[in-house]
Amino acid sequence: MPRSGSSPYQLPRKRPVAARGLYGPARSCKLGWLWRGIVGWSIILFCLWHMTAVVLYSLPDEAQDRPTLFLRRHTPWIMKRYLLRTSQWQQWDLFSPNPLRQVTVYSIEAFAHGDWRTLVTLQPGTVAWWRDADELKLLRNMQDSATYQPVLEEYLRDFCRRHPLSAGNAVRLAYDSYVLPYPDRPMSIREWRDWKPSWVREIGAATYCPSSS
Repeated sequence: MPRSGSSPYQLPRKRPVAARGLYGPARSCKLGWLWRGIVGWSIILFCLWHMTAVVLYSLPDEAQDRPTLFLRRHTPWIMKRYLLRTSQWQQWDLFSPNPLRQVTVYSIEAFAHGDWRTLVTLQPGTVAWWRDADELKLLRNMQDSATYQPVLEEYLRDFCRRHPLSAGNAVRLAYDSYVLPYPDRPMSIREWRDWKPSWVREIGAATYCPSSS
C-alpha cells in the first residue's frame, strides 16, 4: 500500500550517478582518446623525422651552394647514424641525372679437372630472400676497390666452409657485367630490341679453401 500523501504513480528514486558507475567508463573514454592522440602524433613525428633524415642525407656531394653546405654542415649526427643502422641510406647517384646503369652477375668458381667450373651464381633470384639485399650490396661495394681484396678472399674461404669443398681447392669470385646505354636521345622500341649487351668479365679475388681443422 502506498504511504498516505504519496501518489500511487510515483516512480522509484534514482541512485546517484556515481553509484551507477558512470564515472569509470567516462574516465576510460578520456584515456582512450589521450592514448590514440599520443600514438597518432608519434607516427606523424616519426614520418617527419624519417623524411627529413633521408632528404638531408641525399644532398649531392658535388653541390657547393650555400643552402646545401649549411644543411650538410648542420645535419645532426644522429640522423646519419639512424639511416646507416637501418640500411635506409641512398646516394644521389641512384637518381637522375646519373642513374646506376651497370648490371653485374657474380659467380663463385672452383678449379677442377683442368678448368674453372661455376659453383653458384649470385644475382637477384638465386640468393635467399633474407640475405639477398645485404650480400649483393656488400659485393657491389667491394667490387671496384682493391682495399677490400682481403675481405673478398675471406668471403671465398667462408664459402668453402659452408660447402663440401676439399682443402687446397682453388676458388675465385668472377664478375660478369655490362652497362646499359645512356644515349642523348630516347631509344625507340626497335633500337632496344636490336641492342645486345657487351659482357665484360673480371676476376675479383682468388684463394684456396682452408683446412677444416
